[in-house]
Amino acid sequence: MRTIIAATDLSARSAQVLGRAVSLARAMATGPGGRPQAAPRIILVHVIEPAGFSPRRALGMKGREGTDGGALADLESLAAPFRAGTSGGNGVDIAGAQGEAPPGAGASQGTTLEHAIAPSPDQGPNPSSNPGPQIACRVAKGTPEDVLSALVAELGADLLILGLHRERRVLDTLRLSTMERILLGSDCPVLIAHQPPTQAYATVLGAVDFGPASARALVVAGQIAPGARFHAIHALHQPLRDKFSPGDPDDTTGMIQAAMLRKAFCETPGLPAALDTPEIIPGGLYEVLMFRLDELRPDLLAIGTQSNRIEGALGHYARDLMRAPPTDMLIARPG
Repeated sequence: MRTIIAATDLSARSAQVLGRAVSLARAMATGPGGRPQAAPRIILVHVIEPAGFSPRRALGMKGREGTDGGALADLESLAAPFRAGTSGGNGVDIAGAQGEAPPGAGASQGTTLEHAIAPSPDQGPNPSSNPGPQIACRVAKGTPEDVLSALVAELGADLLILGLHRERRVLDTLRLSTMERILLGSDCPVLIAHQPPTQAYATVLGAVDFGPASARALVVAGQIAPGARFHAIHALHQPLRDKFSPGDPDDTTGMIQAAMLRKAFCETPGLPAALDTPEIIPGGLYEVLMFRLDELRPDLLAIGTQSNRIEGALGHYARDLMRAPPTDMLIARPG
């Protein structure tokens, strides 16, 4: 990986985004055999949405979401301890992003999408004596899905890290969430980071359908969690004739077909070497997934986006898990 985009809305929902990005960059700075290698650069991004309805504004709350200079100052404050190598990756104070701007922070930087993509004059590679990663801060105006999709394409980003979804009970039933539109608007894998990054990912659980999207999710998981244990499950929906078959469950038509798909899936190039043979478990996905989550306690869940019914659409399970992820979650579209 060469470029990680960490997107923050400067709220508690994305408090762990930058810390996780830094943790991943540091882990990937060590190659096979402990040899040092180039770490990915991190682009810390905040998107200022077009003027319009804002819950903060409607409630008369103070905020700086419409101020380019204030948002850029907030990003620089978040990045500073990581650049200096003095932050462990969790517990960064983002409360200041929601209050009054410090003196001099309100001056507009005139930052548009074009400026957001271009490097800042004072953003150069870190000196070799600095143990912190290379972090560039960007502020852009537009809708999050348009801005982030453009940045991913322009920078050739390998991973996009987001915080938690902001729940809107009524609107979420009528339309795609911002997070879902971001995912569908770009080919880049998305990591939803909301657990404190106190350590590298140690256990990865893949919920797979033996399709290209779930294969890609595991390939990317292997890149960002090189030292983790990997386990994958496939929930097999059984027709009634198989459920009540008097013979060996492994000899049912559904199980035989799933085993054939698994064999082809395991030949996918780039799958983690530590991946156990995916487990085929009869039952519903939620039931099987929750059982294994409780048993394995993974700190990363990897899934694919693909719906079996609509090409290029999110599956229902992917949508539900994205809106309330049980742990950090990596989602990938077909490569």
